[in-house]
Parts: sequence; C-alpha cells; structure tokens
Amino acid sequence: MEAVAGWEDLPPGEKQARLLDQALDRKREILAVTMPDPGDDSIEATRLRALILTAADSTINQTIALRSNMLALADGNRDAEMEQLIEERRQQALLMIEKMREP
Repeated sequence: MEAVAGWEDLPPGEKQARLLDQALDRKREILAVTMPDPGDDSIEATRLRALILTAADSTINQTIALRSNMLALADGNRDAEMEQLIEERRQQALLMIEKMREP
C-alpha cells in the first residue's frame, strides 16, 4: 500500500474510501490481464487463470448483491406506497359506509 501523507489524520470514512479505490484499481488491473493460452499448464499460467477468474467471480457476486439490495429497497418503497394506497381506500370506504348509514 502506498504511503499517504497524513493518513493518521484522515477520518475513517476517507480512509475506507481510499482503500476501496485502491482495491478497485487492483481488480481492474487483474481483469485487464489477458488470459494465458489454454494449453499452457505452467504454474504461472494456472495461478494467473485462477487470479483472473477469482476477480471476475467476486465482481459478479458483488454486483448481484448490490443490485439485490437496490431491488429490495425499491420493493420496500413500493410496499409502503401500496400500504398507503390501501389505507386511503379503506378510509374512503369507511366514509362511504357512514354516509350510507345516515338517515
């Protein structure tokens, strides 16, 4: 990790953001590497294939988790809207029932 001037003085959120940026930069570097020839069974080629596939797999899993969370939030908002609509309709129905009971 690169030495950052004033690292100790940074707030935790800024430290986390910088570390995340560095991790994403490393992942981009790994994913930009060309896969070794499929016929190359050397230790280096095997290691490189494993590294690239692991980086790709973790990226896919992180993307799925992020999108699942986004969908859950959207679904939660939709549920709240539906509950509000149902409550409004219930109130309207109660008012109509009261009017029907009036002589």
